[in-house]
This record gives sequence, structure tokens and C-alpha cells, in this order.
Amino acid sequence: MLSHSTDAFHQLPWPERRLTILGWNGVQLFFVVSCLTLTMSWLSRAGRETWPVPRFLVRRVFRIAPMYCCGLLLYLALDPPGPAFNWPQLLATLTFLHGWSPAMLPTTPQGWSPVPGSWSVAAEFGFYLLFPLLVGLAGGLGRAAFGFVVALFVALLLNTGAMAWYGPTYGAVATDQFVFYWLPNQMPVFMCGFACHDLLRRLRAGSAWAGAGAWIGARATAITALSVMGFFGLGYLTLPRMPTMAPPFLPIHVLAALWFSVAVVALGLARRSIWINGPVMLLGQASFSAYILHFAVLDVLPAWFPALFDLGAIGVSAMARSLALFVTVTAVTMALSVLTFRLIEQPMIRLGGRVALRIAPNG
Repeated sequence: MLSHSTDAFHQLPWPERRLTILGWNGVQLFFVVSCLTLTMSWLSRAGRETWPVPRFLVRRVFRIAPMYCCGLLLYLALDPPGPAFNWPQLLATLTFLHGWSPAMLPTTPQGWSPVPGSWSVAAEFGFYLLFPLLVGLAGGLGRAAFGFVVALFVALLLNTGAMAWYGPTYGAVATDQFVFYWLPNQMPVFMCGFACHDLLRRLRAGSAWAGAGAWIGARATAITALSVMGFFGLGYLTLPRMPTMAPPFLPIHVLAALWFSVAVVALGLARRSIWINGPVMLLGQASFSAYILHFAVLDVLPAWFPALFDLGAIGVSAMARSLALFVTVTAVTMALSVLTFRLIEQPMIRLGGRVALRIAPNG
């Protein structure tokens, strides 16, 4: 929300923009936490339910698809595509397959985006399909680290192939953007979630590294602050968008994921921290709704209040107005997303659980 709020101001001073643009990497925090919590959920059910893979996929569909489809209907109403509408792209978006083509995602100038920001949902759903396999292969810190390195090399190879395959058709810019978004380039980020899970298991009370875990937990607030500073420090470095064979090797979104992993482990061990509070937890619960809805809020607020959110402002005025837009967007989005979480997401999650049980009742 911070990044997209400041994106709207084209004359924002660069010292501010170079930091706020890092909000693009907030999606990587979602990927790390998603992998961590999915692993916790999967292992908690291990050995206790039959047909675990179909049940897992059913639960994930009911977790994501209902709010996602509501978002699609919302954006069709707010911004009708007109001549840009096409059925193949709509079907690809509804089936989460649009993340495999620059035209369907889209990153092409003439493209239509049925759900803004849905590249991350496509990558997430692709990860869901691989997760039952990966959770067995990447379990354990050593295997997670090895998987991280393998994912980097696979991303390097597939990114190079995608640039060669799609580049002549869609152009270098659209293809480069697509390659950043697609699942292979994001897979090293997901692997960080497996590493976080095993680190938390090893560092918790009663485990081999419990002493170190207690030390980290007692200093979780300071360690998280260090992680935040390290993350924002990336804004002052020149880093690649994709893995490379030359220094610095790691792209910015992967380095962001590593800093996020530090914070995730520290907060996972904390007894209390200023970072853990009611509003943050509430927004975290409704974060998927917030991701879907905040694009609409960003479109509506400047249109309704053009004098307050003057997108043509420059200098200090642009800085103040962008901050006001960010605060307002966050507050409005939070209110709406908590509502949709309770009215749409939670009932569908419960329904998904019941449907999953009907696949093959336990016992």
C-alpha cells in the first residue's frame, strides 16, 4: 500500500521514492509467511488424515478463490475493459494460469488486468501445486538451504529461457517484467519459508537450540528493527531483478526475503514485542482482502478528493499528500478488508474445510 500510494505521485522526490518503492517487495513477506504457515498446518495434520493432497488443494481453493472472484467482479464494475476484454485471459485468470504468459498476466502495454496485482496470486497458486512435494523434500534446515540454492539456479536457467522465448514476441521490457513476476523467479523466496519453519522448530523451548531461541526471543524487537533497517537499506544499493552468475548474485526480492526471514524467526520466538499488536494482527488476518481491495481504494480516493490528494503535486507538497494518501488508504482498506474477511473469507474457509472432509472422511 505504501509503494502503490506513492506510485500515484509522479513528481515525488527521489530520496523518498527510492525507499517507498521497496514496498513492491512486501509480496515476498507474504510468500515467506505463507510457506511457513502452510508447513505448520501440513505437519500438524501429518498422519491424522487420509487423502492429504486433495484435501490440501480443496482448502486452498476455498481460501483464495472466493475473495479473488469478488475482486474480479469489483474491478469489472469499476473499470470495464471495453475492447480489451477477451475470454481466454479471463479464463486464465480464473484458473490462476495467467502467470505463465506476458499477454495473460499481463505485462504488455495493451493488456487488460482482470484483478490488479494478481501476479502474486498466480505465483502463490503455482506454489500450492508444488507444496505437497516440496514440504517433503525441503524439510529440515540443510535441505531447505540446498533447495534455496537449487531454486536460484533453476530460476536463472528458466528466466534466461523465458527471455529468449518470449522476448521476440512481446519485447524486452514486457518480458523482463513478466520474468520477475512468474513463479520460477519467486521460488527462492518460498524456500525461505521452509528454512524459517525448521529454525523455529530448533530454537523453541525443549529443543536443541532452546538457549539461543530464548536469547533471540528476548531481543525480538531489536532484531526485527535491525531487519527493517536492513530491508530499507536495499533501496540504496544497485541490485539485479533476477539471479545472476556475477556478483552480487542475489536479486533484490530474494535479499528482501532473507531480511524478512530474520524478522519472522525473531517474532516467532518473541514472548512480547511492540511489533505484535492488535491492529497489526487484525490487518494480518485480513491481508488477502486488503491486497485485493487496496487497488480500488487507491483509484477512488484521488478521484473523490482531488484537492486533498493532488497527484500532480511536487516537492514537499507531494511528500505530504502521498503520506496522507497512504494513511487514508490503509485505514479505509483495513475497515473494508476486515468486513470482507468476516463476511466472505471466513465462511468460505469453513465451507472448504467441510468439503475437504467429504473427500474421504477420517476413520
